[in-house]
Amino acid sequence: MIRVKFFGLLQIDAKIKELMAADGSVKDVVEEVLRNCPQINRKELLQSIVVINRERVRKGNAMKRILRDGDELVFLSPSSGG
Repeated sequence: MIRVKFFGLLQIDAKIKELMAADGSVKDVVEEVLRNCPQINRKELLQSIVVINRERVRKGNAMKRILRDGDELVFLSPSSGG
């Protein structure tokens, strides 16, 4: 199982901190999250910063990455300030 964690506005808006998902690509996990958590906004999730096992992953490469049992996938809402 993959541990999926949410930080920033994703966590606040969806009222979810983490969940477990089946092994597969990041794309597979994203689809599973969206199916099981309708309160999560697809656009916001896809615009998030992706971190796999404490390593930030570039957007273009993220969805193809394969996750295995014990991996951790983190979605961090981008922030802006002023």
